Formats: sequence, C-alpha cells, structure tokens
Amino acid sequence: MTGTGPRLVEGPIGPTLRRMTVPMVLGIAAVVTFTLVDTFFIGLLGTAPLAAVGFTFPVTLGLTHLAMGLAVGTSAIVGRTLGAEEADRARRQVADSVLLALVAMTALAALAAAVMDPLFALLGAESDLRPLIRAYMGPWLAGVPLLVVTMVGNSALRASGDTLTPSLIMALGGLINGGLDPLLIFGWGPVPGFGLQGAALASVASWVVVLAVNQYWLAVRRRLVAWYRPRLGELMASWRAHLRISLPAAGSNVMPPIANGVLTALVARHGAAAVAGFGVGIRIEAFALVVALAFAGALAPFVSQNFGAGRMDRVTTAYRGGVGFLVAWELAVYALLALPAPWIAALFTDDPAVAAALVLFLWIRPAGYGFQAALIASSATLNALHRPYHALALGLLRLFIFYLPPAYAGGLIAGVPGIYAGATLGTLALGAVAVTWLLRRILEPSPP
Repeated sequence: MTGTGPRLVEGPIGPTLRRMTVPMVLGIAAVVTFTLVDTFFIGLLGTAPLAAVGFTFPVTLGLTHLAMGLAVGTSAIVGRTLGAEEADRARRQVADSVLLALVAMTALAALAAAVMDPLFALLGAESDLRPLIRAYMGPWLAGVPLLVVTMVGNSALRASGDTLTPSLIMALGGLINGGLDPLLIFGWGPVPGFGLQGAALASVASWVVVLAVNQYWLAVRRRLVAWYRPRLGELMASWRAHLRISLPAAGSNVMPPIANGVLTALVARHGAAAVAGFGVGIRIEAFALVVALAFAGALAPFVSQNFGAGRMDRVTTAYRGGVGFLVAWELAVYALLALPAPWIAALFTDDPAVAAALVLFLWIRPAGYGFQAALIASSATLNALHRPYHALALGLLRLFIFYLPPAYAGGLIAGVPGIYAGATLGTLALGAVAVTWLLRRILEPSPP
C-alpha cells in the first residue's frame, strides 16, 4: 500500500473519523466562506446582479452535484480496492476516473451553454436579467471541467484516507477566488472591472491553480494514479464499472439542485427581491451544512474500505454515531442563524425587500438542516456500500414526495413562508424515515 495512504479498517472509529473530518471541515468552510465573500461583492453591484446569481445557482449547483456523482463513484471504487489491498489496480482506476470526469463534464457544459436562454426562462428569469446571467455563466461553463477533474482527484486522495491534502487544495482555491473577486469585479489600476462576469472569471482562475496542485499531489507526491494508454475495451469496461455507481449517485446528488431550481421558480412569482434573498440564503445554507458535508466526505472512504474488508460492524457504529452528532449540531446552527437573522441580512444587502426575504429564509429553512444532514450521511453511506440505487431512491422520494409537493402546497396557502415551511417539514419527515430504514434494513446491528 506504499504511496496510497492508511487503511481505515483498523483503529478506533471515533478518533479515526474525527481525524478525517476536521481537515475537511476547514477546507469546505474556506471554500464556502469565500463563496459568501463572492456574494457580498456581488451584492454591492445591486439587486439585479444578486437576483441574476440567484437564478444561476440551481444550474451551477446542479452541474457540480452531477460531478460529485463521479467523485462518489471514484471514492467507492478506489476505497474498496484499497481496502482489499490492491494498490496497483486502484491507481489505474484513478486514471480512468479522471479521464471520465473530463470527457463527461465537457459534454455537459457544452449542452448547458447551448440551452442557456430557454433554461433560465423556464426558471422564471425575466428578460432584463438574462444578459447578466449569460455574462456570468459563459466563463463559468467554460471552466467547470477543470473544477470537476480536481473534485475527482481529491476524491481519490480521500479514498486513500488522506482528507487533509484535498482540504488544503480546496482552501487554496477559495482563497484565490476571494482575493480575485474585488479586483475582477470592480477593477483596480490597469485591471478593468468586469462586473458580475468578474466573479465567474475569479472562480475559473482559481480552478486552474487548484487543478495543477491536485494533479501534482496525486501523481508525484502520493503516486496514487498510474497514467497509461489503455486499450479501448479496457477503458470502456472500467468506465462501465464506474458509471454503475456514479450515474445513480449523480442522480441522487442532483436532486437537491433540481429541487432548489423548482423552488427558485416558485419564489420568482413573488418578485426579484424574493429571488435575491433566496439566492443568498442558499449560499448561507451551504455554509450551515459544512460539517455535514465534511463528515459525509470522511464517512464515504471509511465505509468503502471497511466494506471491502468485511467489517460491517464498524460501518454501523460509525453511521449511528455520526447521524446523532449531526442532528444535534445542526440544531445549534439553526439557533445561530435564526436569532441574528436581521444582522446577517444587513451584511449582504441594503435593500429592505431583499433583507426581509433573507430573514424569512433564515427563520424557517434551517429548522430542517439536522435531518438534511442525516440524508447527506445516508446517501454517502449507501453509495460507499455500492448501493447507489438506494441512494437514488432517497433522492427521488425527497424530490417528488417529501419536498416539492409540500412546498408547492405551502406556497398556495401562505406564499413564500409556506414554500419554505413545506420544504422544511418534508425534509424532517424523510430524514427520520431514511435513518430508521438504514439502521433496520441495510446495516448490521451494532455490537452490545
């Protein structure tokens, strides 16, 4: 196993997961923090650019969540192979995964660019906002394949048990993005200001750097990838094995962005200020779920390696303890967001209507974050157990039964507050169902 990282089928479960989770918390928090910085600078441009970014968020989040499916497939396959102590095979799998990510996301970005106008019209964007949306999405779509290859490479590093390096790479990207934002949005000296487009250009510039660092660390420092010229039949067989996990995983990962896209369309009926508040709220939501995302990222390689080694008792113990912690943690986060909500809103906008819309979001939506975190951990566990269709089923249930119908009904009854309340209640219900199902039907009982 030289050069591939530690095995995760030995040692105490709690300390192992904490050691893996803490670096991921720091890395994800850094990225999300600079995303909020990005939102802050865009807010200085006015309500229209903030609303335009609100409309782009479901699409950008959807594409990155599709990419996360490829990362999940990489983690599940490579982690299980490493757990079975087949390091050379794992290196070939990493190379095939990176190539698959590049090809798939380039095609998806080109498709999104081709249907950009009708897509945002469907989401409810008014014609006066679409030039701003195009200015932002053009460079973003051109650069997103770089981000996706980095995500897959980071997933391979995590599958080997190394969560620190990917976190530092993510933090570096966030730092570069946040630092370039004011320069490229407003300009300085000989550098012209590009307005809203500058925010996208800052992101792409950061992706170029983190891709180079990621590939250097993957190939040179950790020797976790074996670049070779595969035969077409071998490559297709490798991709088919990968896609058996990554396609349904991508399907389950893309459900939340689809849901947020539909919610954006529902909220858009109540005006641009409501969309702007919702868009800022969704970005704050990403920050509120940092610990859940980090834990899920650490849990996946832990489960994959223990699954490969036949240690399901350790998987059950890790899942049970992790979910209990996440629910308690997110209840505390709810209090930290709801109580100072007016002061938080004032940081992002001086428009009273946008501020009121954001306060409403922060009072209602975070109440469901505990069980949303449980759903994130449940999907990660199922994918790592090579049960991606079970994870997809959870996503479909959330989208079509527990999320959008209650949100739509709530909107008919009480407008925007009803939309948020319906979506939150549905999340609470499905989270409880998912945890009970996994513990009783999928995982082995924990030892006494």
